[in-house]
Amino acid sequence: MDPLNPASFNLQKIKLPTGRTYEYCDQTPTDYRHGETPVLLLIHGFPELWYDWRYQIGPWVRRGWRVIVPSMLGYAGTDKPEDPAFYTPLALAGEMADLLDALDIKKPIVVMAHDWGSPTAFSFATRYNERTKALVSISIPNQPPLPMALTPDQMVAAMGADWLGYWYFFCSEDGPAKIQANIPRFLDLLYRSHKTMHLQIFAEGTIEKIMSGEIEAPGPSDLMSAEV
Repeated sequence: MDPLNPASFNLQKIKLPTGRTYEYCDQTPTDYRHGETPVLLLIHGFPELWYDWRYQIGPWVRRGWRVIVPSMLGYAGTDKPEDPAFYTPLALAGEMADLLDALDIKKPIVVMAHDWGSPTAFSFATRYNERTKALVSISIPNQPPLPMALTPDQMVAAMGADWLGYWYFFCSEDGPAKIQANIPRFLDLLYRSHKTMHLQIFAEGTIEKIMSGEIEAPGPSDLMSAEV
């Protein structure tokens, strides 16, 4: 496995009982024994895909683990249904269970997730506790399920965070088109360390002005590279 060469990974596709097709990476160690080798499920966040775990897959496999890394619903080569109901953490957790069933993985697994993948991992560990050996969440703390879905206004008010204003841009009628028209600029805004991340980028009304070219972003990203 070469992290700089996606073709060096074992990328597969599978159709789940829900009718949706998932793209996933499935790497096994040289001494793999089905039903005995420990399994690690990696769940990515936004705006990512299975390849974001490329530097973690190899080390785990070399330590004797089977590593399964799906591109989550709506991303990369996985299906992209338009109904928001398919994207709830609970619905996605169910599809992770379906994926494990399709791969005949019955023993408890370790689930590791990042960012928006973490709510799915929390739901999986809650609903399928008997299938979860351990849970690791990167950057997102565990949160109990809410009794109802919250609107962006309610989330912003609850968290007291003006940097969540970019949600309104995503929900606007022309937001997706503006992103699609300039993906490099969009990625430049998202992939930044604390050194170049200016929270005002994500204040309400700002990101759409940057995407449309009305104002300039505050300097280039320090995380973007020729590899990205």
